[in-house]
Amino acid sequence: MIRIEHIRRHATARPDATAVVDGAVRLSWTDFADAVGRCAAGLTEQLPEERRARPVRAVFLSGPRWELAVLLAACATLGIPCTGLDPAQDTDRLGRTLDLLGPSIVIVSSEHAPVLDAALGAAPGTDARELLRVPLDPPAESARPSGADAAGGA
Repeated sequence: MIRIEHIRRHATARPDATAVVDGAVRLSWTDFADAVGRCAAGLTEQLPEERRARPVRAVFLSGPRWELAVLLAACATLGIPCTGLDPAQDTDRLGRTLDLLGPSIVIVSSEHAPVLDAALGAAPGTDARELLRVPLDPPAESARPSGADAAGGA
């Protein structure tokens, strides 16, 4: 995934050019850079200091959407490896995968949240209370980047 410094270079060169498209939502490079910067800062703030001292890993359960693109770019910017998980797999297998990966951050869409909850119940080595859970629900209108209209949110 692309990191913030590369996104900002594109934003400087072509600020109004389209960077991300998701249905009717179109983010310019400037909007994308702003959203990734805010997201990276928010992730850093939300991770407790003791979690930052050890390797931080992220996983996601979501289909393609503009919010996921922002989060993946924020993770790349922070040097956080991020792995996509298949929500269609067996709950026990998904739980074992979570145990194996040991994520600090779980990015999940509302449609896949029940799958994650079931898998966490099947993951004895994973303490769900220690995970930073980042929902991918459509943000409130005021939280949307300026190029993201209400008709096209994920």
